[in-house]
Amino acid sequence: MIRGTRLGALDFKYFAGMETDPPTRMEEQYDAVLYLGPVSSITFAELPAALCTDAEYTKMRLERMALGTGGPNGPDVVEFNRQCARFLRQPQK
Repeated sequence: MIRGTRLGALDFKYFAGMETDPPTRMEEQYDAVLYLGPVSSITFAELPAALCTDAEYTKMRLERMALGTGGPNGPDVVEFNRQCARFLRQPQK
C-alpha cells in the first residue's frame, strides 16, 4: 500500500513519463506497488475485509477496475466481488 508513504506522495509524472494537469500524486493513481522479483518468492495479499464494507472505497475501486479489460464485467471486477462476497458472508468479530 502506498497511501501516506514517500512513494505515494511522489508526482505521477516521474512514473508515467508525462505531465498531468493538475499534477497528480502516485497515491491518487495507485493503491499499491507490486513486487516483481523472482517467481519463487511471490506472495499474494488478501483483500482486507474492512475494504469490502467501505462504500466509498468499493465504489472507487469498481470504477477504476471497470476501465480495464472487460469493463464492468471484467475479471478484476469479478474477482473483487467474489472476495468481498466471501468476507460479507462470514460473521464479523
